Amino acid sequence: MKKIVYPVLLGLICSLLCSACSVKRISPEVTAYVVDNAQKVMKEQSLSYKENSLQINLAKNEYEGMQFILNNGMEDFKVKDVSVSKLTHENGKDFIGTDSITVYRQHYMYVDIHYYTYTGYPDGYYPDALIETKYDSEIYPEGFPVTKNENQGYWITVYSEKNQTAGNYTGEVTVVTDKKTLTIPIECKVYDFEISEDVHFKTYYGLFETNNYEGQMAQYYEFFKKYRMSSWRLPIEDMAPEEKYLNAAQTYATGSDITSYFVDLNGRRGWVEDPVFGKIYRFHNDFISMTNKLNAITPGKVYALTHDEPEHKGSADPNSDDFWAKGVEWFTGVANNDLPNVKTVITHDNKLPTFGSPAGFIRYTPDVWCIKPSNTVEGDAADMHANGKELWWYTCNWPVYPAMNTHIDSDLVAARLLAWMGFDYNIDGYLCYAATIMGRATNAANPDPNVWQNPYNYLDENGGGDPAGDGYVVIQGREGDGVINQNVPVPTIRLEALRDGMEDYEYLYNYKQKLNKIIADLGIDLDANDAMQMFYDALYNGTTDFDSDTQKFVFTRNDLAQKICEDVNFVYYITRGNENYDCGKRTIYVYSDGTQPVTINGKTVQGENGKYSLTVDIDETKYRNDFNITVGDKQVSVHCYPDIVSKSTVLTNIDDFKTQIIEANKRMSVSVENGKLIADFTKDSKRVNIPFEALTGVSDYTPYSHIRVKMETADGSYIPAGDMTFMAKSGASTTVSFKACPSGSVVDIPINDEFLDILKHSPLKLVFSYGVSNNTTILISDIKAIFKDVQIIK
Repeated sequence: MKKIVYPVLLGLICSLLCSACSVKRISPEVTAYVVDNAQKVMKEQSLSYKENSLQINLAKNEYEGMQFILNNGMEDFKVKDVSVSKLTHENGKDFIGTDSITVYRQHYMYVDIHYYTYTGYPDGYYPDALIETKYDSEIYPEGFPVTKNENQGYWITVYSEKNQTAGNYTGEVTVVTDKKTLTIPIECKVYDFEISEDVHFKTYYGLFETNNYEGQMAQYYEFFKKYRMSSWRLPIEDMAPEEKYLNAAQTYATGSDITSYFVDLNGRRGWVEDPVFGKIYRFHNDFISMTNKLNAITPGKVYALTHDEPEHKGSADPNSDDFWAKGVEWFTGVANNDLPNVKTVITHDNKLPTFGSPAGFIRYTPDVWCIKPSNTVEGDAADMHANGKELWWYTCNWPVYPAMNTHIDSDLVAARLLAWMGFDYNIDGYLCYAATIMGRATNAANPDPNVWQNPYNYLDENGGGDPAGDGYVVIQGREGDGVINQNVPVPTIRLEALRDGMEDYEYLYNYKQKLNKIIADLGIDLDANDAMQMFYDALYNGTTDFDSDTQKFVFTRNDLAQKICEDVNFVYYITRGNENYDCGKRTIYVYSDGTQPVTINGKTVQGENGKYSLTVDIDETKYRNDFNITVGDKQVSVHCYPDIVSKSTVLTNIDDFKTQIIEANKRMSVSVENGKLIADFTKDSKRVNIPFEALTGVSDYTPYSHIRVKMETADGSYIPAGDMTFMAKSGASTTVSFKACPSGSVVDIPINDEFLDILKHSPLKLVFSYGVSNNTTILISDIKAIFKDVQIIK
């Protein structure tokens, strides 16, 4: 987990969504562009003139993808066939057969509605569904049509068998169009380790609307299992009789590749007459008996959701009989008592209740808290585990960027990083509330409910809605749908990224196991997590600050794989150190048995009791710094990326301007502490001011696109709708309105011409006003200016 706080590291979203070239390219003929598998390439996106070989690295028993993009800037064309040869090992004998390779066409969805807390992603056609090319050959016998100067992406998934020979393989992709035939070389490396069938990161994927034809529930259950994902329930009816439930558990859930399943509590409980206590609420005896038998078949895998975001459904008043936490204590308490072999789960759209808070008394009530990644507090997971509980993450319509999510317009690498962060933060599982919803919302601007055209699960009458892709990571192919014409689940590029993340989790698990063995053999006092921090440091600062530079991700994953394969009996890593570290320096540590000399970049390092360290200078002009380490005759390397502090600038250290801020808000109760402005709003006091003199971080705003502000409520309730106004002494102003949003959201203020004009005429203050009806305490913090090359603002 992140143990330090350091300058913000934001990757260029432009490198994902508008990558490689700012000049619109015109391909004079059908051209193939190779990109890595951690990014999405939009249909109208400009690409550079690069024709590299496709490269893929994977372990044994792993699926991994690669992609290329076709474009012709001069004329329309048709893709008649895309085929992949077998991949042949360098020994000339072993190979990965074509039956282990699947070719998909990327299907694009037009997205023009972005969740209101972040609107930086551009409108346009995003790749999502992955359609096997075998369906295209039936529906488009003359070839799939591609419009000139539009991209058409293809995704190739390769599977490496458990007994696959490690080493380098080569092959090629052949693309036949009506204009020309292209050949793209493939370079494949299979690492000399295996991903176990055991899944170590628990999951819940809600398979809604999957009872439309005979066998669909089982079909989708097995499909998700192939992606290392456990479905929400066993593939039977919710109220199925006990025998059917027990048979399903035995058939589907006994393997180590299934981590959990949930039983539905509806219809399983009620008020009964007790001879001692009178009328009591409890679960039915036959259900209690069945859950005990289920646990005997699948020990520790039986879960039940007792509350879904209860903080939004009960009263927020602790003195009310309807206080939401009292309802949790009562009902979850009944479930805990009656169903001792079922783990009770609560999804919670806030941080965990803390002792001393109004809801603190239920901190240890459920067996599992399931919270948003952005609401994670350091130490929560350790505390839950110390008390025999679990901590899971979930995502849905919120949070959005800069937090992690899996929406169509989100960074693809974010879906993959969910598992990396889950391992880092010691999270037990991930819940995707809905993975297969077929219903699509419509309004005047989006009248077509066709799942192949409409990406929205919810739209409102004002032109807004939930993010595209919320509610599904699979599209249900159906007979007669004109796209697949078969009853089959169709994966999305997001689902592929989620599976890749699950497999990356096993990389991390393998490496930690290796480190723990070496640490035990050496008999040293070292936490393996400290040695793994260097991987996380390369990719993110926290759950709301990840680097979208996919080159860094690809390199870091491959570096992790190489370290798993190394035959060494020592531990080594590079670290920043404590929270007050020097950005221009790092420290490299080596732990060995102390019998062999140690050098770092050719310099001999002296150690004591097998512990060696050297502080090195970081060249901040380099994209990446590499350091070679030798221990005896073994040579290894560590890497680090310089901290990029220029992508955003902190506008104010609020604590330094406490006096000025309080003076500017004489009409309301305001305090400043720990970097946050804390304002108590009432129906009579609805505005808080930040004097411009406190915004000292930037003198020239022209290189920046917007100001970003984080907002929270003290009780975790939604931020009321409101306005942000930048005002000059003359009275001139520019205002940006925002809708009600979850606590912890970031809101952006565009730096437009009006904003820049006010800067020329004695700027006075930044004013936040909210439409509050009751007393509300709002916390404002993390006020930053974001460079133009980081985000694209609508």
